[in-house]
Amino acid sequence: MKDCPHCGNSLIEGEPNTDYQGEKWLRSRYEGEGLSMAEIAGICMVSPTTINKWLVKHNIDTRSRGRIKGKRWDNDS
Repeated sequence: MKDCPHCGNSLIEGEPNTDYQGEKWLRSRYEGEGLSMAEIAGICMVSPTTINKWLVKHNIDTRSRGRIKGKRWDNDS
């Protein structure tokens, strides 16, 4: 068993993390941290399509594909 680095919940290896179903957790990762659907899906061990479904269900505006300027990535200059 290990802890999720984003929420601290205990995870059983091989089993999906269902935190993405909660609006507050999902909004925090997607909008607050700027994680992509694919990154959140990787954390939760589900598909990006599943994450998209829950974003839509919680009326969280989705972004177009590509990187977000000024979010998460360090500027080397």
